[in-house]
Amino acid sequence: MPIGRLEGMSHAAQISYKLGIGSRTALVRFALRAPVGNR
Repeated sequence: MPIGRLEGMSHAAQISYKLGIGSRTALVRFALRAPVGNR
């Protein structure tokens, strides 16, 4: 398996991992800010 493919897979995994964390933090922030904004 070429090194390029391994790097591509690891890079994609890092992006998906970061996106997963980003989406979670975004949902938490939205959940915390939404009730305050509705008040």
